[in-house]
Amino acid sequence: MRNFHAKSHQPPGVRNVQKVSAPIAKMNKPRHTYGIFGQSESGKTTLAQALSIGFWERLQIKTLVLVVQEHELPSWAKLRHATTYLSEKQFWRAVWDQTGKVVIIEDAVLSVDRKKDLRPVFTTLRHNEHRTIVVGHHGSELLPLMRQNIQELYLFRQPDDVAKDWAHDMVDEGLREASTLDQYEYLHCVRWKGTTRERLDESEIVRALR
Repeated sequence: MRNFHAKSHQPPGVRNVQKVSAPIAKMNKPRHTYGIFGQSESGKTTLAQALSIGFWERLQIKTLVLVVQEHELPSWAKLRHATTYLSEKQFWRAVWDQTGKVVIIEDAVLSVDRKKDLRPVFTTLRHNEHRTIVVGHHGSELLPLMRQNIQELYLFRQPDDVAKDWAHDMVDEGLREASTLDQYEYLHCVRWKGTTRERLDESEIVRALR
């Protein structure tokens, strides 16, 4: 992943960083919860898969991924380092029984959907030394407590009202610019450290999709 060259008009609140280390380096923090949210075809699953590949190749960390829609299974099943689950019961048993994995929860609108019994995923699962990545469309599928416990956010294109809500939750006005993003562009926000505007590298897109 690389930072794209900013246009002459720099949106307020978004830092213009000419060189940004790959998200795999930024996300090399166990006990963290990350959010990847965006509209369909924006690039969120591509980013999640690229991160999964990066963690395996650089750090030999395997992935546990929950896929709740069967048609999405082939794109994840091709990753040999990833164990893919269609059964939520089996997935959560594996997640709580294991430590030090990349845990990816796809399609949060179906897999999380504001379920109160999943609150510990966002509050206490970090003690298992996992890197937990929640992938969804808007974030409205998460309870306020869940959103507040996301340490890093990768926000693809969103409607103005959704971008405004994320700006409020992450306390970062730079996220309001999510409505201006192109396909495969995203805003990367780290709590207390600001927001950068970045895009997926073409080679990583091809690699994740092949």
